[in-house]
This record gives sequence, structure tokens and C-alpha cells, in this order.
Amino acid sequence: MKKIRVVTRFLSILVASCLLSLSVLSVSVIWVKNNVDAVPVIQTYERE
Repeated sequence: MKKIRVVTRFLSILVASCLLSLSVLSVSVIWVKNNVDAVPVIQTYERE
């Protein structure tokens, strides 16, 4: 039973860290998109 508890605890921590990293990644992507929209120099650089 102890092994099962350790495995479930490890899996829950793994899932929590995955969700946290995904949320941070999505927030950073949205933040970068907003900054790119605010800076026209980057847009002209991307067009070329």
C-alpha cells in the first residue's frame, strides 16, 4: 500500500507541475503577443 501511495503522490505532483508550466507558458505567449502588437518595429522586422 505504501508504494501505491508514493506513486499516486508522485503522479499528482507531476500533473500539478505540468498544469502549472502549461498555464505559465500560455500566459507568457499572450504577454509576448501583446508586446509584439504594441511595438511596431518588431512587426516591420517580421514582415521583411
